[in-house]
Amino acid sequence: MSATAAPGGQRTAPAGMQSAYKIGILGPTNVGKSSLMLRFVCDTHFEGLPTTVGAAYMSKTLTVDDRTVKLSIWDTAGQEKVRPARSAPRPRPLGAP
Repeated sequence: MSATAAPGGQRTAPAGMQSAYKIGILGPTNVGKSSLMLRFVCDTHFEGLPTTVGAAYMSKTLTVDDRTVKLSIWDTAGQEKVRPARSAPRPRPLGAP
């Protein structure tokens, strides 16, 4: 399999190739980060969801344009003790300014 050039000179993965992306949900405590993750991954909602301690992880696999895409979603606790992890140097994610 070889990659092909898309309009604009960008390279695209062959059809059917799997891509993986890591997504971090960041924000203050009690704003709905866990609810957002549960709604997206499980299509469900729980009233009174307990506060996340540390971090939570879920994954979801989708098919987009005949390609399999795996999303690894991390939900942070939104508490002071987690903030140093957010300020650590990290690669800039695609799609974020």
